[in-house]
Amino acid sequence: MIMNERIAELIGAIIGDGCIRYKLNMHQYYIEIVGDRIKEREYYM
Repeated sequence: MIMNERIAELIGAIIGDGCIRYKLNMHQYYIEIVGDRIKEREYYM
């Protein structure tokens, strides 16, 4: 995988404001990122 600015930003968001979870009963992974929708508006558009 080639690291670029968009991938680095996603990884930083997951590490800083998110998590990767696994739903055992559904055998699924999912990513959750939280933030302030006013201060970080560009992420919510």
